Amino acid sequence: MKTRLISSVGALFKLISTSVTFFWAVHFVDIGLKGWEIGAIMAAGSITGIVFITVGGILNDRIKSKSLISVAILMIIIQYLAVSQTDQFVTILMLFVLGGLAGSLYSISMDSLVLKTSKGENQSEEIGLFLSLGYIGISIGMILGGHMLDKVDFNYLLRILAMGFSIILFISFLLPKTPIDKPQLVEYKSDILRKEVLFFILMIFLFALHFGAEGTAYGPFLRFNLGLSMGQMGLYMGGAVGVMAISVVIFSKLIKKTSNIKWILYFGLLGSGVGFIAMSITDNVSLSFLARVLHEIADSAMFVFLYHGLSKFFPVERLGGNTSIVTLTTMVAGALSSIAFGYIGEKMGYEVPLIASGTICVLAVFIAIYQRHLIAHHV
Repeated sequence: MKTRLISSVGALFKLISTSVTFFWAVHFVDIGLKGWEIGAIMAAGSITGIVFITVGGILNDRIKSKSLISVAILMIIIQYLAVSQTDQFVTILMLFVLGGLAGSLYSISMDSLVLKTSKGENQSEEIGLFLSLGYIGISIGMILGGHMLDKVDFNYLLRILAMGFSIILFISFLLPKTPIDKPQLVEYKSDILRKEVLFFILMIFLFALHFGAEGTAYGPFLRFNLGLSMGQMGLYMGGAVGVMAISVVIFSKLIKKTSNIKWILYFGLLGSGVGFIAMSITDNVSLSFLARVLHEIADSAMFVFLYHGLSKFFPVERLGGNTSIVTLTTMVAGALSSIAFGYIGEKMGYEVPLIASGTICVLAVFIAIYQRHLIAHHV
């Protein structure tokens, strides 16, 4: 029951938030912001998260995660309502700082809640359910968001979504409590500074570099390179992500049948990179979509690799803090790549950031194979 409730709240949150995730950049182009301004706005949230994420993780070991989730959702409601009232760069930038703080607090708190309540022999299935429902939420959100943006103004949609977050805020009070403790900082240090953990973090960092390309170039690529309408963009993005709801369950079951998940890592990096590159080098929408499906399936493999690594490497009483350190890696990667790819996309074409970040994922496979003895989290 608790896993279903947690997974449902997570799915609803992702449904609402992803209704605009990949449309932010298009909206900012429409209101006249420059490429570097868009990159700065996208990076602002990540940078704020970088500053706060470790604190948020440690808080999750000391304060009930459900309480922090409620606080984060309230801040996101404020952000959406305020952004819907302005088109000024500086104002939007400051509101994305608030959103970055809220997003990082929500993300680390929800991850802590899932990992701390899913310990046991059914852990793989419970993590698989959480991820699967999340991808269903993302898929529906993208399709719904694109469809609605063909009908209503972006700012009006933000106000509707704020109402949706208000509903989730009340549901969040029903989430289960998590065990709390007061671990020492030196304990986190000893958990992280192990070769196999550092290699795990490196793989996640290289993979996460493509997040910045998605945030700044994916939406504009579909809009301006492929010429899709908002509704068509939603179908393209949402349809591809919908496949992840199935593939993540398959990978979660597969992971129990192998003594080592290195092959999931290899496939995740290679498929993600090849799919990203292939979707960007064609103007045929159908072929581009098929390549995107490959990318999303491979991404689901990487997220299974990530969540199971977190659950296997770290003790439950320090999961919040340690998870936040790994999440920090993805946020640093996202911030750096947002700044770089926001500028590159405007100057060189929106397909270039996608090709570049896809190439990084492919090259990361060779590092993984060379250091395969460090792929150490068994199931």
